[in-house]
Amino acid sequence: MLVGLPYSVTAGMLAFAPLGPNYMASGMVAGLASSAVAGIVSALAGGTACQINGPRGSVAVLMAGLITAIAAHPALDTGDGLGVPRILGIAMLCIALSGLLQVAFGMLRFGEGIRFLPYPVVSGFMVALGLLVMWPQLPTLLGLATPLRWDPLLGGQGLRWGATVAGIASVVFLVGCRKAFARAPAPLVGLLAGTAIHYALLALFGREAVGMSGLDSLADGRYPPRPWDLPVLSIDRPTLEVVFSMLPAIATIAFIGSMESLLSSSVLSIATQKRFRSHRELIAQGLSNVAVAAVGGAVSCGAPFRGVANYQAGGRTRLSGALHAVLAMPLLLFALPLLLMVPIAAFAGVLIVVGWDVATAWRHRLMTCPREDIAVGVVVGVVTLWLGTVPAVLVGVVGAMLLYVRNTSRAPLRGHYDGATRPSARIRAEAQASHLRSLGPAIRVIEAQGSLFFGTAHRFGVAVENIAAGCRHVILDLQRVQDVDPTGALVLTQTMRRLREQGIRSAIAAVAVDPRSRTALVGAGLDKVLPRERWFEDADRALEQAEDLELKERWPDPEAGAELPLSAMDICRGMSAAEVAGLAPYLKRVVVPGGRALFHEGDPGGQLYLLARGAITVSVQLPDAAPRSRRLGTFSPGVMLGEMAVIEGTARSADALAVSDCVLYALDGSTLERMRAQDPDLHGRFMLNMARHLAGRLRHVTLALREASS
Repeated sequence: MLVGLPYSVTAGMLAFAPLGPNYMASGMVAGLASSAVAGIVSALAGGTACQINGPRGSVAVLMAGLITAIAAHPALDTGDGLGVPRILGIAMLCIALSGLLQVAFGMLRFGEGIRFLPYPVVSGFMVALGLLVMWPQLPTLLGLATPLRWDPLLGGQGLRWGATVAGIASVVFLVGCRKAFARAPAPLVGLLAGTAIHYALLALFGREAVGMSGLDSLADGRYPPRPWDLPVLSIDRPTLEVVFSMLPAIATIAFIGSMESLLSSSVLSIATQKRFRSHRELIAQGLSNVAVAAVGGAVSCGAPFRGVANYQAGGRTRLSGALHAVLAMPLLLFALPLLLMVPIAAFAGVLIVVGWDVATAWRHRLMTCPREDIAVGVVVGVVTLWLGTVPAVLVGVVGAMLLYVRNTSRAPLRGHYDGATRPSARIRAEAQASHLRSLGPAIRVIEAQGSLFFGTAHRFGVAVENIAAGCRHVILDLQRVQDVDPTGALVLTQTMRRLREQGIRSAIAAVAVDPRSRTALVGAGLDKVLPRERWFEDADRALEQAEDLELKERWPDPEAGAELPLSAMDICRGMSAAEVAGLAPYLKRVVVPGGRALFHEGDPGGQLYLLARGAITVSVQLPDAAPRSRRLGTFSPGVMLGEMAVIEGTARSADALAVSDCVLYALDGSTLERMRAQDPDLHGRFMLNMARHLAGRLRHVTLALREASS
């Protein structure tokens, strides 16, 4: 209660400031009444545990703007003499309506949606609100005779330096206490320091040197101020006309109050390690604002600093918020004269710190956004300062729409890479692998993501054509595409047709991930432009086929051709004819029909193999409920496989399946040991080539990882 007291009082003063200096004391009472009523109602309605409710500067400035707009409305110029009472009556009706709107937000479960509104728009708006809290306090801090207005300064009236000293002292002591003693009621310390300095200067230099106190703001010295008997509400045509014109302001108050309360609940959930329910919090806040309006108070919302202080002081449940409200009632009923003795400049110092905290906190959030988002936030903030909060909300809605259109209209490209740097999982002979690396960007894979729809299709098509320039094969990977609408499918079909006209062979992968996207592509005629044999389950299969086509002219398909001689194997590179002839007796020729397993995961790793004909696919079983496997690689003739289990003497770590009829040369561990004993030179040459073979594979993996992470 001690921590929240200065905030409640100063926010109430700010909310009532447009009514003039004579109503500043009424604002104090309204702030205390709001804390008392809102805390009890919110706790009983099931708000967030440890939440402390009451007026805050960000919503108080909105209420001040609401009162200003109501007072300036031409429909109230009726000559009935009610003036301020009628303005306040309509203002309280508007606050009650904003509370009911918050209740509707909660019942419709809009809480989650409110929290995910664009940060740049909300940040720009909140930075401006923080500045709006600070700006009206500067005349008071300068000691002008009429607080919260600059007119006296423009008219040549003098400043009161004592008020400046007292206000700056409040700021210094508040900030210093907050840094040195985290759990101390820093705002109260600031008020006490400013008050002490005010009365010390008053005693030394007289009333002309210091600013006003709350007692000086009472009209004709009348006490006590009774704001609850001021509002006068009559439901007539002028009132309805004013309320209807205030609907944007009512929605703004409901939205900002909801946003502030949900952010406060998020902070408390982190501090207390407890979950909160956003819809219940909004309902509780809405009901508390309806109750606040009934007693003529200021708009209320949750406050994270006060809530964290409550938790640190021992509060653990909603009843702690209600107890805070109960403790505020004696102040409201009996201690108001003491509050009226506090100088207005000290309250202004506290509000300046409050506004600064709001502005800087949201400025940091805004600065973490991209430059375009920052620009939108700055525009919203400038409109808030220049034209007011209601036009800013409209600009914010437009800004949110622009951000959405911009974000969704980006070409849905995740990236692209060349087949030379990230080859397929097909393990090829070194000569073939070296040739593929020399091709450079002849084969290129383009990765798409997000949604391909009418807003992104054109830019996506242009980007694909630009990336495909200079290639012979282009593979479009749709693995991360969530949706393709008819326009996106049509543009993709046109793009594939243009690539074909340019002599570029194209393929697509992972279309079956989303059946609706596949249907849209077929409906657009993509299967007529791109034959179905170029629709692959994944990009790796498409990349492998493109590599096969590039290799076919120089290396006819050895899988179906003649058996590769031993001298053409990678393991025999650099060996003399005599060494190759000496190696042959140690090898055992093995024939594996297509579709049969060469070995299974967990089998003893007794042999390594040299593939002379056919293809072997190595895969591992994925740890799911369904029997699924993932291909690690497909081995082509001329390469070695199964060597790791032989070297380490461990079991097989994967399955090996013959894709076609295969011819292999097997070498088991005992035979390798016999080679070492009988022909050490041949054994050394064999092991050296094996090491080079493994180093080459590792180098290729390293290059692929580097390309994937770039």
